[in-house]
Amino acid sequence: MSVKVMSQSSSLSFHVQTSNNSSRITFCSLNKGGEVHFETSRDSSRCGYGTVCPLNCEFIEKIASHFSQLVVLCLRATTITTRIERLNRTQKPNSPKEAPTIQYEIPTWNQIYDMLIAQAQKIQTSPYNPELIVAIARGGLVPARILADLLEVTQIATLQVEFYVDIAQTKAEPTIKHALTAPVQGKKVLLVDDIADTGKSLQVTEKYLKNQGAQEVRCATIYFKPQSVKKPDYFEKETDSWVIFPWDTKETLRCITRKQLGKRQANQEIQKIVKAGLPKQLADKLLGGMQEPK
Repeated sequence: MSVKVMSQSSSLSFHVQTSNNSSRITFCSLNKGGEVHFETSRDSSRCGYGTVCPLNCEFIEKIASHFSQLVVLCLRATTITTRIERLNRTQKPNSPKEAPTIQYEIPTWNQIYDMLIAQAQKIQTSPYNPELIVAIARGGLVPARILADLLEVTQIATLQVEFYVDIAQTKAEPTIKHALTAPVQGKKVLLVDDIADTGKSLQVTEKYLKNQGAQEVRCATIYFKPQSVKKPDYFEKETDSWVIFPWDTKETLRCITRKQLGKRQANQEIQKIVKAGLPKQLADKLLGGMQEPK
């Protein structure tokens, strides 16, 4: 006597060959409820998967009773495998998700000066007369000095905040690295930075100045991003781009060359910056002497 087991989709067939060459075929399949259903025929040549016959083979009956759990597992595995194969045939492989590309904006010195002139006029007509300008170092140093000149404010202080670690990458929270360089007790303060990106640096420093006793604190930036949690009292332009200022151009290029991008991708990113407005000759000068990416 020999027994052969064959599988097809969600069914299995047992082919039993006895000593007198008579054969019985028992088909078992899973119904919707997950139960095993058996069908038996004496003649394999006249029996198909659609033929329902009474279960009259004692030997197959015993096999089913002893191995019903195994049959269920085999059928389920066969069904799952079949479905996976169908999915692989019908579905196209998903293309890898591309990281969002960074768009750049590169204002010139003249553009920045014009924006700060317009901002100084807004501050004067608001009206607000700051007694002290506090620059958030490092981004706010240059615009704070220009605003101090335009507003005729003689007192300037600095407050260094550590937040950004790379292009569009920050620490979890900004921290004040160096304390305020001048007292603010009882004074009207203009807090200056180059851009309100996340707005967290402005939030932290404004709270710090008020805790130090400032009478009033207003914030001024050149650029403002819509996602910022803090909207400055004064800003000149709204943008979603990564702004490269004249005072951090080399730093931006250095970040790109030090990233693990590969030489080709790094060059493509630098070309985007040149296309956005950075003079190519200036880019070449700043990149000179920098270590090339591997």
